[in-house]
Amino acid sequence: AMDYYRIKLQRPTQILPVICLVSSEQETGKSTLLKFNTKLFGSNACIIGKEHLESQFNGTYANKIMIGVDEAFIGIEKKSAKERIKKLATDETIIYNQKGIEAKEIPYYGSLVFCSNDEKDFMQIQSTDKRFWIIKVKPPKKKDPDLLSKMIAEMPAFIHYCLNTPIFYPKVTRSWFDDKLLHTEQRDEVA
Repeated sequence: AMDYYRIKLQRPTQILPVICLVSSEQETGKSTLLKFNTKLFGSNACIIGKEHLESQFNGTYANKIMIGVDEAFIGIEKKSAKERIKKLATDETIIYNQKGIEAKEIPYYGSLVFCSNDEKDFMQIQSTDKRFWIIKVKPPKKKDPDLLSKMIAEMPAFIHYCLNTPIFYPKVTRSWFDDKLLHTEQRDEVA
């Protein structure tokens, strides 16, 4: 996980796997991570809902490098949304389509982070699909209502650490990580 942030900060154009944080439990920190990402990457990050992925307009997220999708549930019948997610995970360009403005192709460097309370069926994923890193999030032993503000306060040190620490795992795929590192029990349950 630290390498994910090192890579995103050191090599922002690198394709990375789609992170999917899932847990049926509340207050696990899933949404807190998305909020932290918007603070870390500033105007280069956003949090959207699944309806944005289902829309023909993508002006909200097409030019961002970190895209959080909160309360994600992409049902089996939403094939077009799933295909769009797969393209967003690997494409280097995107057709930037804002309402009322002519669409144009632009470079695309976005990385997706999904959060869902639906552990096993938030999206139908094939077991052979190596784009997704599905992690079941456990609730913390002790809850901290000030966690986000503490994370934000540590952000300068976090950025310094990420920019000045070598990436541990070597690049072995187009999305950097070997599938063995991304394969989890939770992915087996979703597939």
